[in-house]
Amino acid sequence: MAAGVNLPARRVLVRDLKRFDDGMSRLLPVMEVKQMLGRAGRPRYDPVGEAWLACKGGDPRQMADEIADRYIHGPVEDITSKLAAEPAMRFHLLSSIATGTPYKKGDW
Repeated sequence: MAAGVNLPARRVLVRDLKRFDDGMSRLLPVMEVKQMLGRAGRPRYDPVGEAWLACKGGDPRQMADEIADRYIHGPVEDITSKLAAEPAMRFHLLSSIATGTPYKKGDW
């Protein structure tokens, strides 16, 4: 439930910080982990929230430091819009036409 669904929670546990992708085990992006952790303790739903990152193997203190450096203190990845790609723009334009979405400023 990283994004797209408004499901607040008091406690969030991220069990795995890796995902199997393209035949390899890869670390989750910082932005995705922060999005998951941000579900904990949403202001309108809970007065407090807890977020936990679980890790496996290695020295626990070293792992905790590495995780904190990457996911808590580290920068998030750059965002690149895919809307500028011609197939994506075509899809959204045709969808807007088909659904009758307002297309002029005065129509809003």
